[in-house]
Amino acid sequence: MRIETTEQFDADREYQFQWYLVETKLDTLPALELATHFAQAVDATLDFLVRMPDVGRRRWPNWADVEVRSFRLKPPFNRFLVFYTRTADVIVGVRLLEGHRKEAEE
Repeated sequence: MRIETTEQFDADREYQFQWYLVETKLDTLPALELATHFAQAVDATLDFLVRMPDVGRRRWPNWADVEVRSFRLKPPFNRFLVFYTRTADVIVGVRLLEGHRKEAEE
């Protein structure tokens, strides 16, 4: 099984990488380390999905012709979700999005 990514997935990853470099207000070296760690977490998640492609949560299960799954990155980047599809021999990273959870009100 191999990994492919869409242009939008690549753009999502690049946007977040750049965000860590510019918007965190960290010095250059720590910002680069953080951005690199993020990129490595994305790659590790895609590699894991190649080995365990059905592990992700199925999205829109009522639409039989659409099988999109999502899987959360490991902490500290676990607010990001990889949305992907799969065939017999390819995992396709479709989007990389923030997936904030709504906190329960007390």
